[in-house]
Amino acid sequence: MLVPGVWAGAPWLVGPAAGAASVALFWGVVRRAEQHTAVALGAAMLFAAAPFVAFMAGSHMNHVTALFWIMVAVYALTRMGGADEPRPLFAALAGFALGATASIRPVDAIAFAIPAALWMLTRAVKHPPCWSEVAAAGAALAVPVAGILWYNGQTTGHPLLFAYEQLWGKEHGLGFHRVPWGVAHTPARGAELLNLYFLRLQSYLFESAVPSLATAIAALALSRRLTRVDRYLLASGGALVALYFAYWHDGFYLGPRFMYLLAPVLVWWTARFPALVRARWPRAEVLHRGVWYTMLMATAVGITVNIPLRAARYAGELSSMRADYTGEAARAGVEHALILVRESWGAQLVVRMWALGVPHSQVEAFYRGVDACQLEQAVSAMERDGTRGESAAARLRPLLRDSLHVVRSELSPDYTERVLPGFPYAPLCVARIADDRAGTTILAPVLAQPWGTNVYVRDLHARDSLLLSAYPDRPVFLMRPHGSEAGAPLRLERLDVDSLRAAWRSAAAVPVEESLGRR
Repeated sequence: MLVPGVWAGAPWLVGPAAGAASVALFWGVVRRAEQHTAVALGAAMLFAAAPFVAFMAGSHMNHVTALFWIMVAVYALTRMGGADEPRPLFAALAGFALGATASIRPVDAIAFAIPAALWMLTRAVKHPPCWSEVAAAGAALAVPVAGILWYNGQTTGHPLLFAYEQLWGKEHGLGFHRVPWGVAHTPARGAELLNLYFLRLQSYLFESAVPSLATAIAALALSRRLTRVDRYLLASGGALVALYFAYWHDGFYLGPRFMYLLAPVLVWWTARFPALVRARWPRAEVLHRGVWYTMLMATAVGITVNIPLRAARYAGELSSMRADYTGEAARAGVEHALILVRESWGAQLVVRMWALGVPHSQVEAFYRGVDACQLEQAVSAMERDGTRGESAAARLRPLLRDSLHVVRSELSPDYTERVLPGFPYAPLCVARIADDRAGTTILAPVLAQPWGTNVYVRDLHARDSLLLSAYPDRPVFLMRPHGSEAGAPLRLERLDVDSLRAAWRSAAAVPVEESLGRR
């Protein structure tokens, strides 16, 4: 989905474009399935303006493109449901859209595909000519599904093995089991996560003074009948919730992102609330005015207070992901250079464990449960003696004996690093903490930006000597922020190669065990 944006030189436009298309498709659904034109228009306007929907559409998250394809499927199903004669073209469109969703977010696709399949099968049983719809939907769905199966085969070696599972192991999947970094996902934890998702929806969906789900729940309680589209969306939403009940990760970004696909049905029922109150109590004019007054005041508070505060918060967060990394070199006229990107000590430890062949899921457990200085000691020792793979993981496991006692680091701005109280930090570890305090950034966003004639690499201190040998004729620069404050501007520092080599030799002259000290 990002490729057209990349071709156009503006991949950031894909999210807003998909969000706008989702609004148009939602209008196409509600104007056909909603009996009150005013409610349909209000629902479409509310969906377009809902902060959670809009903020997410401004991101690169794949929930946005998944919602686009789901809305294509819902629109196609809506066009099928109102007629008894077969409509195989719309069935094929629905099947293709659900298959496209599966190539983006398979779990979300399952939640919407199963009720759609039951709908089509029931329709075909009642009207045998509609079996052509089932065949058309199945054939169209197979096209994108075949694409993702082929892609998996080319990347992981097996059509059913997704990259996430290849990276994190079978523990990444659905079910109640140990998660990749060791914590057990139980039904109680699943219920806790669902409760958290819906509590967050109360705030993030509309950012209003009234809990966002209150009106939708009340409208559903007041409704006397459900349309075909209502039943489909509610069934799909229930399936989505059930599937994420069995998923271990707390998916929070700009709100409860795993529940993002519930936005259309929640918005629709919210828009229905005033009309349903009037239908249930037609003579209670004071109640009708109270409902409208409350909703208008809640909206006014959201527009004037909550949404601006949320927007300001988002503008200041994750600034490192939006930095113009390669632009600094262009502005400074730096070309044909080797640029070392200074990441935090913790990030360096993680990739060094990866390089030793320690499985990613176990790396996460070691990083979360072991003092950073102890990890430095163990990793450095294995790098020297050539320990790799399972042997490296086996040598690290005893360090987890103190995992209940480690705490978040207050020594470094990178609070993900762990500290074991009472473990002494000798010169090497102190130097890494000082590096963190001087300012660090991240390499990953650089990989998605054009480098020009420069080469950007992760700074790993003495290990960079291999890079100097690989690029002997390039000037060397260090890229890091001006300090550790969030949003600090990046800077390039020209490094003297001879001084670097001398510093690395000096550090190598002291055995790591002596440098780190003992308890």
